[in-house]
Amino acid sequence: MWSRESRKKWISCWHANTNTDANTHFPRTSLPRPQVAPLLPTILPQWFLISMSRRAVDSGPRKKRHWLGSIPLSWVKGRTQDPLRESHIPGRTDGCSWIWGCAMGYDVTRFQGEVDEDLLCPICSGVLEEPVQAPHCEHAFCNACITQWFSQQQICPVDRSVVTLAHLHPVPRIMRNMLSKLQITCDNAGFGCTAVLRLDQLQSHLRDCQHNPKRPFQCEQGCGLEMPKDEVSSHNCIKHLRSVVQQQQGKVTDLDKTAAENKHQLAEQKRDIQLLKAYMRAIRSANPNLQNLEETIEYNEILEWVNSLQPARVTRWGGMISTPDAVLQAVIKRSLIDSGCPPSIVNDLIENAHERNWPAGLATLETRQMNRRYYENYVAKRIPGKQAVVVMACENQHMGEDMILEPGLVMIFAHGVEEIL
Repeated sequence: MWSRESRKKWISCWHANTNTDANTHFPRTSLPRPQVAPLLPTILPQWFLISMSRRAVDSGPRKKRHWLGSIPLSWVKGRTQDPLRESHIPGRTDGCSWIWGCAMGYDVTRFQGEVDEDLLCPICSGVLEEPVQAPHCEHAFCNACITQWFSQQQICPVDRSVVTLAHLHPVPRIMRNMLSKLQITCDNAGFGCTAVLRLDQLQSHLRDCQHNPKRPFQCEQGCGLEMPKDEVSSHNCIKHLRSVVQQQQGKVTDLDKTAAENKHQLAEQKRDIQLLKAYMRAIRSANPNLQNLEETIEYNEILEWVNSLQPARVTRWGGMISTPDAVLQAVIKRSLIDSGCPPSIVNDLIENAHERNWPAGLATLETRQMNRRYYENYVAKRIPGKQAVVVMACENQHMGEDMILEPGLVMIFAHGVEEIL
């Protein structure tokens, strides 16, 4: 264990690498030469640094358990390879180097032949992945490695010169070409892939590799679910379809709830509109000078409503119901109100749905049979959702007075009413 004075000298030497006095009292050459000297988590003393050199790790079993970041060095005791290589970490089989919990670099053991040391990352000791370079010292690192490093301190991990993430730039083309020509095994070698290919072809190969356990695979049993290949053996179509049905039921329930709320709001708005119109009519009635204005407004309301209805054609005039009972009249009245019919004419139209109020040309069965040839001249609009039409006087002024009635007629049929599209 270092003395308190030694720890102070370590700190002053580390943070003042240009301080001549600090280097004189505690020269760097007397310190263990680490490949990486990260700032450790706050759970460890600030002076506690661990050498990542192979000699420091492979010097034999230790009695104490040391940690680097979140990785216990007790996992790698007795190993002869790099201490943070994926093969030393339980549960890692993807061939990547790991430090601080982040994947970075390519495992050197995956490459054919020797790999030039200039192509290795000083931080993870793996072959450079997405390499970037410091501008002055020209040291190269994996992009993920140096990004994680700079989250701790803004210096070069090799010579400790001041560098920031913004200063980094891509490595020269010659280094990229050297990396591209390296021969590497597939990531899925553990699953049976024997391919050995250039590093620059690795990603395109992985997308199509038949041994990739995460390659999308569509269920052939009927449900059509697309899943990773390694999950096919545990896939259950019934379980999946049940979850789909439950999701759809939830959506249908939400839509029904929304529709009910919208219907309630629409009904309230219609009531408010009717109250407002009644209030306006009361104001106009109280002022004789506004009578003409009231008639104009009502006429415009009627025209607007009539124009909103769908044109209709009656194919069977013989199916006319000339004496509808009170129940049928109530049903037609509700449909008129729902369609937006002005309240001032709703009752008049319903009264004109019975033959006792019809004009002379339609008053009896005999007269209706005599004038049947004129029926085709009616401009009729269908009452929404019903086998009934409304024949408004404002649209049928070309008909004789014995064939039309103010403000209009309602004709109900057993069948034979079609919309004109």
